[in-house]
Amino acid sequence: MEVLVVVFATSVMVSFLYSWLGLAYAMSFMVSSAIIGLDVNYMLPYILLSQAIISPFAAIIRGKRVVDVKLHFEESLVIGLSALVAFLAALMLGIRVSGYVKLVFIALLLVVASVINMLKDKGDGRMRNSGYGLNVAAGVVAGFLKGVFGSGALPVLIGFQRLMGLSVDETVFRAFVTVSIVALASSVPYILNYGFEPDVFLSVLSGSLLGVFLSNFALETKYKRELLTIAMLTLAATLIFNLIVSNPWI
Repeated sequence: MEVLVVVFATSVMVSFLYSWLGLAYAMSFMVSSAIIGLDVNYMLPYILLSQAIISPFAAIIRGKRVVDVKLHFEESLVIGLSALVAFLAALMLGIRVSGYVKLVFIALLLVVASVINMLKDKGDGRMRNSGYGLNVAAGVVAGFLKGVFGSGALPVLIGFQRLMGLSVDETVFRAFVTVSIVALASSVPYILNYGFEPDVFLSVLSGSLLGVFLSNFALETKYKRELLTIAMLTLAATLIFNLIVSNPWI
């Protein structure tokens, strides 16, 4: 029971930052799970399935600040290709990769994502480099990383779409829509391989839904991008410290 309470509290915190700032849900949850002593691969089925469920709600909240929701939703139809790649990657490689390797990848990606996040915001809602090729590339790379490592799709999608000249809100909205399907597809092989406990899933999902709900009432700030960068770097530093010094999950 105590473990479920901790998982619930972690879910609330992670999903709140996910919806409010765009902080990668799966990456944050995997790092938090490792720090509190839970097996990363064991938690992945619940993390991915919960992310698939809460992402549409997060997209609705973020969509309030997007000018042309229909346009960006249609552009996000690259999720079909992403979902297929995510499923195959998880089935063939993801379930064989150790939790430690996944965490090393997350630490590196968090640092890279922090740099990408600070790219200059064009902010006029006009895509400069949009095209089928970039959308397909973003989908394939994001789907592959999500399937193999259980995370990494959100930073990749943000990076590609920032290159298209999208604002932060537009980018995160599109990423939420895409990730909802990618997470669902990649969760299936992990559930089949690691099993599924309803009480753990309900703890993760209920906490995540509450966190997304609370984010709707969070104060607006023009420093979201800076706060997101600080959050990612803090998460990366904490994870790297544990990987080098503590290694509590080995």
